[in-house]
Amino acid sequence: MDLVSFGKWNQKKLHLTNGLNTFYGPNESGKSTLRMFLTYVFFGLKADERERYRSKLDGQLGGRVVLEEDGEEWTFERFSHKQNGHRVVYKQGEVSNEDRVKQLLKGLDRFLLESIFSFQDRDLQTIRQYQTDDIGKLLFNIGLTGSERISELESKLDNHSDDLFKKQGKKPELNQKLTELKQLDTRISEANEREHEHHTLYQEVTGLEKQIEQLKVDEQQLLQDIRHHEKLLQSKSSIVNYQLLQNKIQKLKFVYNFPRDGRKRFEELMEKRQSFDKEHNVLTSTIQNLENQLTDLKTKSQYENWSINLTECKELLNRVQRAQSNVEKLKKEQQQLTFEFNKIQDDLGLTFEAEEMKELSLGHYTKETWRRIANQWEDLQSKVSSLNKQYRAKQEELNQEEQQKEELQQQMLSETEEEKLQERLDDLRLSEQKELLKEQFRDQLRHQQNSLSHVKQFFNMAKVGIPVTLILAFIINGVFNGFTSGVSYGLGAFGLIVSIISIMLIQKQQQKLNNMSHGQEEANSYDEQQLMTVKQKLNKQKQDQNKLDEIVKRIYVIESNRSDIKTDLDHTKEQLSELEKQIDQEIEKFPFLSQYELYFWPNVHEQLLQGKSVSEQLIQKEIELDSQKEILHHDEQQLKELYTLYEPNTSSDQLDILSNVMQDRLEQEEKWQREIEQKQQWIEDYHQELKQIKAAQEPYEQSLNQLYRQASVDNENEFRRQLQHYEEYLNLNEQLDQTYQLIYEIFQEKTDQILKKSYDWDELEAWLSDKQNQQSTTEQTLENHRQKLSEKRAQIKNLEEDGILSDLVHERSQLEEEIYELAKKWAVSKTAQGFIRDTKYRYQNVYLPDIMEQTKKYFDKLTDGHYQNLSFTQDETILVQHVNGDWFNLNQLSEGTADQLYISLRFALNDSLKRLINVPFILDDAFVHFDENRKEQVLDQLRRLSHDQQMLYFTCYEKDLEHLEGEMLQLNVS
Repeated sequence: MDLVSFGKWNQKKLHLTNGLNTFYGPNESGKSTLRMFLTYVFFGLKADERERYRSKLDGQLGGRVVLEEDGEEWTFERFSHKQNGHRVVYKQGEVSNEDRVKQLLKGLDRFLLESIFSFQDRDLQTIRQYQTDDIGKLLFNIGLTGSERISELESKLDNHSDDLFKKQGKKPELNQKLTELKQLDTRISEANEREHEHHTLYQEVTGLEKQIEQLKVDEQQLLQDIRHHEKLLQSKSSIVNYQLLQNKIQKLKFVYNFPRDGRKRFEELMEKRQSFDKEHNVLTSTIQNLENQLTDLKTKSQYENWSINLTECKELLNRVQRAQSNVEKLKKEQQQLTFEFNKIQDDLGLTFEAEEMKELSLGHYTKETWRRIANQWEDLQSKVSSLNKQYRAKQEELNQEEQQKEELQQQMLSETEEEKLQERLDDLRLSEQKELLKEQFRDQLRHQQNSLSHVKQFFNMAKVGIPVTLILAFIINGVFNGFTSGVSYGLGAFGLIVSIISIMLIQKQQQKLNNMSHGQEEANSYDEQQLMTVKQKLNKQKQDQNKLDEIVKRIYVIESNRSDIKTDLDHTKEQLSELEKQIDQEIEKFPFLSQYELYFWPNVHEQLLQGKSVSEQLIQKEIELDSQKEILHHDEQQLKELYTLYEPNTSSDQLDILSNVMQDRLEQEEKWQREIEQKQQWIEDYHQELKQIKAAQEPYEQSLNQLYRQASVDNENEFRRQLQHYEEYLNLNEQLDQTYQLIYEIFQEKTDQILKKSYDWDELEAWLSDKQNQQSTTEQTLENHRQKLSEKRAQIKNLEEDGILSDLVHERSQLEEEIYELAKKWAVSKTAQGFIRDTKYRYQNVYLPDIMEQTKKYFDKLTDGHYQNLSFTQDETILVQHVNGDWFNLNQLSEGTADQLYISLRFALNDSLKRLINVPFILDDAFVHFDENRKEQVLDQLRRLSHDQQMLYFTCYEKDLEHLEGEMLQLNVS
């Protein structure tokens, strides 16, 4: 199933298997939507149903279902926006017509699918809504038709007919209308009694109407008689002429049996006879001329004396010509081969005879041996040369490396010098450690210098500030205490001395720090330069040592390679010595090889093979030449024998002249023989044509004699006289037909009756005049009656002006119409009930017994053997027999047991029809109200049915899956 767009489903494909397919999902997961999708694709849905399943995603509705029947794939497709929503069916990818689809479905429609091959729990709920006494009848109808609709229809028809009419009823509509009609008839009768005069007038009017109608009939009959006699008098000449022609034709009745197409057949046959006679005469004359020409040709020809036939003679001449050509060709080829053989020997410098060359043993092995020796000699020589070059190259490379080694050793330090430098490096590194300590000291010194700098700045300021301060203090003290005080002068002197001492200490300390810093920088600069120099020398020594090691390694590798090359060179020279021995052996077998270089040996072999081939061809050509000369001599003797037949007094030893003469004679004889054969064939063909003409003429002669017999004559002259009488007869018949047609246009189908009678035309004219007078009298009487009728109707109208009688009559007419319509409806209902009863009776006696038998088997299995028999009664209900032998009505059974009987009926109906059409059985939550035991029994039965029929089981209970097998599809549409 391909659900493109249907309800909740969109762009979803479901693949089903042949057996049981279980669709599991909770309520509102789309199970019933899948069932309706199948109904829509196959049979369509009503407008309101379609709108309910139209997709809310894209507003579309449709999809396709693929099914397989007898190995063929059928695709059913329906989309609301395509083909006006109609179903389209494809077979093997091609559109199929509706007749083939109907043949596939075998009458299956939506009603049959839903009533036989599908059911759901809702069907059981519907049954439970019926009254207890009606359930038996309902199941009986389901057993008949597969649906409860028949029961519903019967009930509706019964109710409808009872609503219309009951025999003893009062409330039905038709009963009430009949009562009203009786009452209305009473009122009309009373009115009629009161209006007796009206009734009398009404009877008089009726009598006048009847008289008028009778007068109309009489008048119409009179008019018809008058018109008939007028037509007779009008057709008088034609009728008389027709009767005269009939008399003449009667006299010629002896030609009645003359063939209708006699003239045409006679003329055609006579024409054919003349044509055949003409052809016969021409062929006879031609045959005579050909026989004369044939005699002349046989007199000229000597072919009858030949010892061979023309084909053999032609082959003889061709053979002679080919032999001459072959001899010349072989001679030229022999010369060419001799030239080629001599040229090959000249190129090789040899002097062999052809037989000697032919006997040389130059097989493929020899060729390969010579090529191998030449190639090996060249390869080994090349390899020795290459190895010598490689050996010299390695020796030169070794000399260069030895030279580099010596130069590098001269540049390097001695071991004593290197040890001294190493000891110096150790000392310098120790000094370097010391220098690190000094560096730390210098850092401290720089810190002190920084502090000293700040102090120096302070003392620089103090140099000026202290004296100034002391002076200002002295002056202030002098101002306040007087300059004469001893204390003032003592304080001033003390301050001066302290200032001088402080300045001197600061300058001394600063000078000391400057000297320490300068001396340390000089010592540090000298030690670092020496350490760097020592390190450079040692690094260079190390690099040179590494280079020396690399050179030593390369020298070792070169010496190893040189040794390998020396070994290969010695081995190659040994191979070369062995090859020289093989060369000597080949020269011993073929001494002429000594005059050629080794590299030329393969070419020598090729030329020798060519020379051997040429020598063999040369010897073969000599044999062929001798054979051709022998053949040519034998054929020459045969030509001379044939030549003497035409030239008995002359002879010729020249083969070319013999061949040319006999070629001319052969061509002449071939021409004569062709002419002889052709003329003989012509004569034979013409004789055959004469036979064919005679055979072709025979049917026509037989037809002509048959024509004479049909015409009752013996010869041509009698036939021609009979033909004249027959043509006269035909002419009279044609005139008779024309006359008859004129009369028929007047009297139509009465024409034959008119023509059979004889007429007194004067009497007819008198009768017509009398009838015309009678017509005038009748018209006058009719007019008088019409006048009286009008007067009487006017009187009745005056009596009815009060409206009582007319209203009652009108009301009665309307009531009768209503009763008529209600009676028709009641009759339709009763007729439909009769049809249903007849159909049910036929199904009850033909199909129902088998279905009930199958239902009994299913019911026995589903109830674990508690109920073993079923029976249907005359009042259209079902009885079931318990295992103990008691019979029960359905209203006596439990609700679950009644459901089991219903399911058994549905299974039995499915079995009866699935043999005719292979349709899946669809169950949608069919057993939701069953207890576990009953559900397990019915699911087990369902599993068995799926072995030979596809099952689609929709369920919302996960526990059902434990009892089922086959394909399980979980639905989770939200």
